[in-house]
Amino acid sequence: MARSTILQRSVINNQIDTAGSYDNTSSSLTATSVQGAIDEVETRVDTLEADTTDFTIETTPPTTLLKGTLNLVDVSSSSATFNPPTGAVEKDRFAVSDSTGNATTNNIVIDFITAGYNLHSSSQNYILDADNAYAEFIYINPAIGWIQK
Repeated sequence: MARSTILQRSVINNQIDTAGSYDNTSSSLTATSVQGAIDEVETRVDTLEADTTDFTIETTPPTTLLKGTLNLVDVSSSSATFNPPTGAVEKDRFAVSDSTGNATTNNIVIDFITAGYNLHSSSQNYILDADNAYAEFIYINPAIGWIQK
């Protein structure tokens, strides 16, 4: 498992653990405990990670990214901000990659907040800020929103 995935799962686990309780009435999860919810989400992520659907490659991505695309972003001269795909349903995916090796200086932002989606169960944006970095996202449900694979 990639280091970033381990760290993300650790952060999610910590956020759920510190919440102290779990209410499954606002999600599609069936778990009734915090640990059960963690286990159920991890099982869903593992299932989604096994999906071998190929991406369509976009070398000039639109402002609102499309489902099922690998978006190669040129940030050689300036930062770039994109919205995640609209109308997301469970298992939708998209990916973004710094195609010019300049994301440390010129970040790539995925604006989940403005688009009205959660990222890892909270209102936050994603910033790709490492040269030649790649990030893939999978939609889980309205409560969890998108997660980084």
